[in-house]
Amino acid sequence: MLQPAQEAPHGTSRPFAAARRLCRIFHGLRSRRRAAGIFPIALALLAFPLSSHVRAQQLDEETCAACHAADQTETDGKALPAVTPDLFKGTPHQAIGCTSCHKIDPTAEVPEGRTAHKPFSAVDCSLCHQSSMVKVANQSIPILYRQSVHGIATLGKQDPRAPRCQNCHGSHRILPPADAGSQVSRKNITSTCVSCHIDREDKPWQLKSSERVKAYASSIHGKFNAAFANLPAAVCTDCHGEHDIAKVSKKESYVDRYKLPQTCSKCHQKIADAYRESVHGKLLAQGNADVPTCTSCHGEHTIQKHSDPNSPVYSGNVTKTCSACHQNALLSSRYKMPPNREGTYNTSFHGIAHGFGDTRAANCASCHGSHDILPSSDPRSRVNPKNLGETCGSCHSGPTRFVALGKIHQNQTFRDNPLVFLIKLFYLIMIIGTVGGFIAYIVLDLFSHYARRLFARLQGRDPETRQKGAGKVYLRFPLSYRVQHIVMMLSFLTLIFTGLPILFPESSFFKSVFNTPGSFELRGLIHRGAALVLIALTLVHAVFVLTSRRGRKDVAEMMPRIKDYKDLRKLIAFNLGRSKERPAYPRFNFIEKFEYLAVVWGSFIMILTGFLLWFPGWTMRHMPKLGIDIAAAIHGYEAALAFLAIIIWHLYSVIFSPEVWPMSKVWLTGELTEEEMKHHHPLELEKLKETRTPPESDSSKSKK
Repeated sequence: MLQPAQEAPHGTSRPFAAARRLCRIFHGLRSRRRAAGIFPIALALLAFPLSSHVRAQQLDEETCAACHAADQTETDGKALPAVTPDLFKGTPHQAIGCTSCHKIDPTAEVPEGRTAHKPFSAVDCSLCHQSSMVKVANQSIPILYRQSVHGIATLGKQDPRAPRCQNCHGSHRILPPADAGSQVSRKNITSTCVSCHIDREDKPWQLKSSERVKAYASSIHGKFNAAFANLPAAVCTDCHGEHDIAKVSKKESYVDRYKLPQTCSKCHQKIADAYRESVHGKLLAQGNADVPTCTSCHGEHTIQKHSDPNSPVYSGNVTKTCSACHQNALLSSRYKMPPNREGTYNTSFHGIAHGFGDTRAANCASCHGSHDILPSSDPRSRVNPKNLGETCGSCHSGPTRFVALGKIHQNQTFRDNPLVFLIKLFYLIMIIGTVGGFIAYIVLDLFSHYARRLFARLQGRDPETRQKGAGKVYLRFPLSYRVQHIVMMLSFLTLIFTGLPILFPESSFFKSVFNTPGSFELRGLIHRGAALVLIALTLVHAVFVLTSRRGRKDVAEMMPRIKDYKDLRKLIAFNLGRSKERPAYPRFNFIEKFEYLAVVWGSFIMILTGFLLWFPGWTMRHMPKLGIDIAAAIHGYEAALAFLAIIIWHLYSVIFSPEVWPMSKVWLTGELTEEEMKHHHPLELEKLKETRTPPESDSSKSKK
């Protein structure tokens, strides 16, 4: 509230009081003659304003209200809203009159069309708010305003659009900021700023801040202020200042990058303190312009809660936010930061899960912290080798110091991780060699089959044909074998479908399959469920082999022999046309033995490495982090090898081979006809005929 600094004597107006003070000054002068000379001049100077004031005093509030109590229109077309003394009641200005702000000269010539006085001159609030004669909260407000971006635009550039005091505070009913009805209260200040900083039909100018104001309304600060009147969420003046608003590019601005931590600390003190102690905060204090500040990570007017998917610090977005600097080649070179941080993260399980939208997966902030990030060499850092066990244990319950014996961010190169690199190289050679052998076998088999048919037609005879349904039926696989095979097939396909996304995370197919929220987590549950089925099947099969006479006999038949090598050579010679005799196979040929032993070996490897990956906390308590890396490499590439073997070789042998097309049904019925046995397993057929006790088929049993 504005109050007179010193009351004049009763019945004496301010001009007379000023004259008396001048007289006292003159009276104190040593030279009476000098005072006598100055006094008439001073009296003459006071004469005009004194007479003017006396005349202006005749225009009191009642006199002004007589004309201004209703809306008016000036001669130039401008509207004058109604103003009555009631507007001033309860405001800091209720004790002052109209002429204290509106300087009127009643002696001036009145323009044509008017009946009272000349137009008002612009109101100058600094007459009181920068005067020692009046007690106000801050005498420097006008000075701050003149130096602000608004004051420079108003006074320096003479921009009529720039706001003056009344644009923000109002014109006649000016209330203190603490009053909820004030235009500059926390409740209303945003709307007041928006009145200029957003495009409107009646204000067609384009401001750069127009989109920012719209963004603020949808930010966490804007939403909270709209929903909760008393919540102290940040408003425009909290960040940009009040009367001393400066351009963002100016170092005087409160949102200058070097002042941002201090500005944000008005509400976020603890976070700002943590930031100042971080590696980023310390570098910023040293004047480093490359380090991130508050808005670098959180945004400016678009700030959202960290749990909002639109926030740059949302768990699904924070990696990209950090990579803006840590994946920058120029910054990495300038500050000798480890390169390719994002790439090494994306190839880890955490990064793969994150890429499929699993928000539970660890991101940059999970390990390094958010506001209190410290270099790994700092003993307080979460990624210091001494603290890694505790950091990883926050998710994986119990890793120990062994977790430090391995790199976290590592490139899959011989230099960074030679053992894992060699394992992957070995499997790549194995895959190329094995798959190449499969393809060569298939091409050669197809060539032999169709070449013989073509040669037979050229000789004028029918191609070799077999009657698959002719002869007796022999039970090759009992029901227990078939059930085990079907369960194995289903669990294997499920494991492959849910496991390959980890090995090929950039595949567009898998990205399209696991693109809904929670689908990747569900994939993990299904994968583990199928793994449990495979483990149970392995145990059942082991018990069957150990306790069943037939099982032990068949396993003995599966063991490789010299004959298998000879059969392979005979088959190659037969397919190349160098031999007319097809190799005669016993109960199991070398292809079936290879597949069975590969399944046994592969299941053992997959179950062992799968357990290490399933329970990383236990693994890291008993072995270095390198064990996880080796297990992941073996698990993934062994699965890829098994998958390729199944789809290329096994499916060809069971479905696509011309000798069984459109499909061998032995895996469903367990039966082969005598003709099929003679073609595929002639030695077994001879052995069965010698015993003269051919096994009964399921169909013959059902007839009984």
